[in-house]
Amino acid sequence: MARIRALLLLVASGVAMCAHGQSLGGSVGIADGGGGSGFLLKGALQALMGLGGALDTDRQDHARAFAPRLVCGIGTNTQWASVVSHTGKASATTYPGLGLMFELGGSLTYRDRVGFGISGAWGFTGYGVGQDTMLHAIVHAGKRAEARLVWLPPAGPQADRQWRIGVAAGLTFQRADAIHRENGPFQANTTVQRAVRPYLAPEIGQWSPMGKDRLELSIRYVLNVDGRQAWTSRTSLGNSTAEFSATDNYFGIVARYHIGFTRKPRPVPTMPPALAPLDERPADTLAILDTRHQHIRLRIWDDAEVDGDTVSIFWNGQPVLCAVEMGRKPIRLDLDLHAGLNRLRVVAHNEGRVPPNTASCILRRGKGREALLIKTARNKDQVIVFRLK
Repeated sequence: MARIRALLLLVASGVAMCAHGQSLGGSVGIADGGGGSGFLLKGALQALMGLGGALDTDRQDHARAFAPRLVCGIGTNTQWASVVSHTGKASATTYPGLGLMFELGGSLTYRDRVGFGISGAWGFTGYGVGQDTMLHAIVHAGKRAEARLVWLPPAGPQADRQWRIGVAAGLTFQRADAIHRENGPFQANTTVQRAVRPYLAPEIGQWSPMGKDRLELSIRYVLNVDGRQAWTSRTSLGNSTAEFSATDNYFGIVARYHIGFTRKPRPVPTMPPALAPLDERPADTLAILDTRHQHIRLRIWDDAEVDGDTVSIFWNGQPVLCAVEMGRKPIRLDLDLHAGLNRLRVVAHNEGRVPPNTASCILRRGKGREALLIKTARNKDQVIVFRLK
């Protein structure tokens, strides 16, 4: 029960320090056994994931290539202190503690392949140290700023989770502070030196791979690269003394809520009134292409002489370009694939001055690019089939 009370005091102390600008807090109690960190950690994770229900994670028909988002994060961490020295008969012991972190920043992802983020955060780490039956809970708070790079391995078309592998680099800003605690014969003096400490934080996690908003859950390890101690605490109980310290390196779990921005819907062209229904028009299949990427890009332009060739382009039966005259300047199309077969159909409205209606096409579906030559006539279309695996 003592550890449960100590962990609850850590949370209360952290909130109080945030309000008063302190960097140290803590309490002293009698260690009478028991434990509750696992219960509190499970409850914290359930609360973090429950907040994700308010996000818009429905699949988008026309996602941004570069997607900016506001990022709000909340996390928990655990860490241990070290026994530096110990004299006397009373034992010197350390216990794991829990901390909290609150984060605010922004992120930018490119086609859900790579991402970059910056954020500022406030949080605290918690520790338990003891002599004999006395338990001293220590809370150390600080601010930090970091930049983060993320790699997003491709997810399958039916996947509801996408892996995120990243590394952050940042600075922790800790202010000087000192605190004295005592309970009967037990006394503890804890000090913090003012410092700006660089750190690295590799992390791995998952997020929802669709929707304007994204919910991320990641595990990270924060390593302060200078190796200095974040705080030291000297305790005494009768004739026994002990010294404890910690670097503030920790394992943490963080939930980040990536809140996207509403995008103006892409205007949908209407079917040309003089065009016969697609199912009544003959078509040749130019190519069947496999891909693991949910986004493709095409550039299409008149192949040879600019002679007035006019085309409409349909994506899975829906018009994306309507009666456009092709020229030297490429027309760019960014298309989102769904699971299975996807069809790009090119329909000719005329054959220009030099039949047939021909167009050059450059296709990007991941790495590299491919060149295609599209030939259509007024009585026959051409189709490119994309198979998303």
